[in-house]
Amino acid sequence: MLTKERILQLRANNPCMFLREIGDRVGVTRERVRQVLKKERLPTRALWGLDRICPNCRKEFHATSQRIIFCSRECSSEYTWIPLICDMCGRLFHRRKSVVMANILNPKRGAGKGYTGDHYFCSRRCFGKRIGVNHGFAKHPENIARGAFARRKWDYNKVKDLRDAGLSHSGIAFVLGMPIITVSSILHKLGYRGRVDAN
Repeated sequence: MLTKERILQLRANNPCMFLREIGDRVGVTRERVRQVLKKERLPTRALWGLDRICPNCRKEFHATSQRIIFCSRECSSEYTWIPLICDMCGRLFHRRKSVVMANILNPKRGAGKGYTGDHYFCSRRCFGKRIGVNHGFAKHPENIARGAFARRKWDYNKVKDLRDAGLSHSGIAFVLGMPIITVSSILHKLGYRGRVDAN
């Protein structure tokens, strides 16, 4: 019997046999076996079969590939994605199980990503609403601005008054204890152009 015929016979009788195993039996390389099978338009990949138990529904099924873990796409989806209820709007949504478990193990991990601690949100919009209710000016109304520049780090009104009084950039910086570049930036925002040089 010719080598080619032996290769074809082994493939027909043993669809689960690997190319290397066929080559060892016949006495040729794996590449030669692949060339023969490809020329005859036969599958070069060995069939893979194993009885497994689906981790979701616990039913036994026959897996045709090493990568198949679940018996169906529905079971894969149910096992991988878990249902949650948004803490802000109450809507039901799904999130990956791995993300939820990682958040439980490290609560600070999810800051700014749609969940914080034990709270989960369906979207960034709901996450932002929750932050707005529990933090910031909604939680501390005493910090709400009373004037145009009350929330700023530097008092723009003082910079403006000193500039109108004729002080130079360096003079304003010295009086208020701020960098000269900051004085220039504030005056630029207020509409002042050019610098007043110190006399």
